[in-house]
Amino acid sequence: MILQKIKEIEEEKEKNGIFPTHATLIDLIKSLPLSSAEIRNELNKLFIENKIRVGRTINDNWIKTV
Repeated sequence: MILQKIKEIEEEKEKNGIFPTHATLIDLIKSLPLSSAEIRNELNKLFIENKIRVGRTINDNWIKTV
């Protein structure tokens, strides 16, 4: 569910010419019916499974599929 949403956000940004195309944690919190703790737990699992890369921006975390 979360991995699919990240891919959708990346595709939408690329289609609309918005760069960088990565998703942010805020994007996910706004678009998913889960608590931020649930989203973070799932992101941690995806990171451990090497399905996403994560980093810091000035105000948030970026998330990109591998």
